[in-house]
Amino acid sequence: SDGYVTAVYIAKDGSAWIGTKRGLVRERDGEYRIWTKEDGLPDDEITSISATSTGVISVGTKAGMRLLDDEQFTDAAVAADAAVAVQFEDKYGARWLGTAEAGLIRLSWYGVDTFGVPDGLT
Repeated sequence: SDGYVTAVYIAKDGSAWIGTKRGLVRERDGEYRIWTKEDGLPDDEITSISATSTGVISVGTKAGMRLLDDEQFTDAAVAADAAVAVQFEDKYGARWLGTAEAGLIRLSWYGVDTFGVPDGLT
């Protein structure tokens, strides 16, 4: 089966967020909820999961990242067409995304910055 686990994140409330090639699964108190591309994910294959400092779940897929707030995904995908392999939020609230295709992406209140080979990344 291609539904094996690709990412795991345990939230502060104890919920387990599980990424698979078939979507995002949340287990909370023995109850399961599944999100797929039909629910607003850019792609069904989950590559990374984390949370913002405000508790919003950040989901990386093979086709970009979306934020899940109050069980609804944000409208726009970030890093569209790039697999978001890793995510990190710095102490200033900027979200850093690591991708193979688009390099390093920083999302902040000031906008979106992309860093690649011309910036010294190899």
